[in-house]
Amino acid sequence: GPQVFSRGLRDFLAANRHGQATLADLQTAMERAGGGDLGPFFDEWLRSAHLPDLALEPVDAGRVEITNHGRLPVADGLRLGRIEADGSWSVSTVHVGSTVEPPPPGGYLVLDPHLVWPDVRRANNRLPRVDPPAAVATNDDSIVVVSGTGLPWDRSSVVLAGTDGERRQTWDFARGVIGAPQWAPDGSRILVEVARATGSTSDLVQLDTDGARRSLGEGSAPAFDASGRVVAGRDGRIVRFADGEATDLVVDPEWELSQPQPSPSGRFLAYRAADGARMQLRVRNEDDGTEIVLHEGERDAMRTLWARDESAMYAVLGEGTTWSLVRLPLVAASPSVLARDMGSVADIELAPGGTRLAIAAARTPAYPEARHLLFIVDLESQRVQEIDIDGGDVRDVAWSAADALLATVRKVPPGDLPRLPVERGLWRVDVAAATWTPAAW
Repeated sequence: GPQVFSRGLRDFLAANRHGQATLADLQTAMERAGGGDLGPFFDEWLRSAHLPDLALEPVDAGRVEITNHGRLPVADGLRLGRIEADGSWSVSTVHVGSTVEPPPPGGYLVLDPHLVWPDVRRANNRLPRVDPPAAVATNDDSIVVVSGTGLPWDRSSVVLAGTDGERRQTWDFARGVIGAPQWAPDGSRILVEVARATGSTSDLVQLDTDGARRSLGEGSAPAFDASGRVVAGRDGRIVRFADGEATDLVVDPEWELSQPQPSPSGRFLAYRAADGARMQLRVRNEDDGTEIVLHEGERDAMRTLWARDESAMYAVLGEGTTWSLVRLPLVAASPSVLARDMGSVADIELAPGGTRLAIAAARTPAYPEARHLLFIVDLESQRVQEIDIDGGDVRDVAWSAADALLATVRKVPPGDLPRLPVERGLWRVDVAAATWTPAAW
């Protein structure tokens, strides 16, 4: 009823304040409020194809047909955006079954440009299609790029390439890859989290650099530890995968545990513990099993990184309507604020030497999406360098060398055109020179 729904909605908003929530987060909040399993409801109404699936499909004679591949019909009066090569654009009215002229040279078409319909898949609303990079991770001589819209129900790919851009392997998935891929310490394997068609958990998949793939099982927010074993959140516990089995690593019946983060040496394990709108960042000593609470506050989408020497963690924490970058020492010492008053944070990454942080951050909150710039924070001098990459929105960063990194950058559309389907590029950034060039992958 209304009271249970309102209670679940309040819990959902409190738990994901300032962050980007997922459908699984909403399902968890509603199930907690109602005390029941809502999996079948969410699967049928929100994860199924029982929605419009509007598409632009090339047909004979160079024409483009307005198509609906979904099971829910749409009314006449769809809008079609035509964007010219110079960025100018116009909007016309079309209907399902009609055909239109192909995209202009150097330009593109986008169906339902103002996102009027609850379309199950946005990638096919655009012609020509785009396969944008969504996340990137680097190794000594390789990069791995996740491509796709970034939506859980859309197809995605993981591409392994050399630093020169030559592709070595490609793995295709029927569902979206969540977050950035992770390299095993020895560089032989890649770990990805793939959205499932049903349920609120994900599939954890290991990709070998020789092209093989292996499913490890269900879980969320997986990570490699220093020995190459995989740890992840699963049903409110922290588990470790080994020899095809998942064994409990940390269990607390009174708290929901998630997002394990092993330290570089494997001596410590950080993880989140949540109880309603309250959240703790805990650190467990793997040598003796003792734990400390490194931070406690309202439940939000904090981001954390280990310092290279494991003396502290760097955390992006919510403060009212803004975010701050804070150093949290493991010993009994006061946290130090390195940056504050950020409107939104898309990603943070520590440089190989451990003395600089790259932050994709927006100066102020903005609806529906803030534009994130790249900031380089020198942790010793606390000086900050700002880099505006091609006037775009920086979404994901990965250091490729001591003074260079790769960044996925969303192109900001003209006027009031939509942000879906997104158009992103992969850029190679020279931090010292504050210059950027397109990266091959």
